[in-house]
Amino acid sequence: MLTVGIAGTAKNTGKTTAATALLAQALGHKVTTGLTSIGLDGENLDNVTGLPKPRYVVAAGTRVAAAAGCLAASEAGVEPNVASGVRTPLGEVLIGVVRRPGHLVLAGPNKRSELRCILDRLRDLSCSLTLVDGALNRMVPLVEADALILATGAARSRDPAALAEETGAVAALLDLPAVLPGSAPQGIVLGQEGDTTRGSLLDPAQVGVILERVTPEVSYIFIPGIVDGGCLATLMEGLRPRGMTLVFGSALHLLVSCAPRTLHRLLATWGDSGGRVAVCRRPDLLAVTVNPFYPDVAGPVVRPAYVDAAALEQALRQKVKVPVVDVVRAGTEALWRLVESRLARE
Repeated sequence: MLTVGIAGTAKNTGKTTAATALLAQALGHKVTTGLTSIGLDGENLDNVTGLPKPRYVVAAGTRVAAAAGCLAASEAGVEPNVASGVRTPLGEVLIGVVRRPGHLVLAGPNKRSELRCILDRLRDLSCSLTLVDGALNRMVPLVEADALILATGAARSRDPAALAEETGAVAALLDLPAVLPGSAPQGIVLGQEGDTTRGSLLDPAQVGVILERVTPEVSYIFIPGIVDGGCLATLMEGLRPRGMTLVFGSALHLLVSCAPRTLHRLLATWGDSGGRVAVCRRPDLLAVTVNPFYPDVAGPVVRPAYVDAAALEQALRQKVKVPVVDVVRAGTEALWRLVESRLARE
């Protein structure tokens, strides 16, 4: 089973549009598909702007994992609604097959271990492809995905150059090389002998402990948890790299707590001084989707507005190595071909 996470950099950047495009293509190509979310998705209106949102409309045969409260509010009929043991504020996540097609509201697991459990259950339902709806600010569980699609657009920034710089930084971070530390212990590990501190998060106390324990023999520091950008900067300033490698759980653990461009600059400076950076888990970045739409909040009424789509797409293409796709302008087939190619490798 191929798991593809679709992460939006902000509201209204087009992740639901990308996901629905893939659902439609998968249906047409007779690919058994699962769908879940690490947040709440599928509402009719944006709860901030009040503007209409793209909706999930699922076909019969689609496998879904969604909170009980969402299924009760959905037009789609899902059976047999098997309990997963994963609980959310909207009820337990139930797993089943769409028997009556229609609109679906989604809310699913928000922890990595819970998403892993849900993906295992969807795999048991013979899914060849599972889509996970996510977002940049809650994307750590997406480390369980095999591949990612990053959805961005004018709702994130109306400045094409600034958006392209940020997206390029995110793409570069997602392209960090992957390594596998011996046993991936849950803590900050120093040196080849596994000198370990307690806890997996990089906070000020941990920075102090690391700097006290670092010796010339230390070759790597393994930080599996979430990393505070300020603490990372302090750690880097206190270390003399000497070819030392900083190993993180994933790029997603970095992105959740630090601005992409700031983080990219930090790691570039570390590299320039002789240090290296790697991650334990590295989902493939398949594509960046771009949406020229943004909600115009300048007047008394929020209105839909657009930047120049061609200029925005061109700016992004100059900063990222992976394909950039405007799903509305290019059509759904363009995005599907990228997923289909990755699916063929499974």
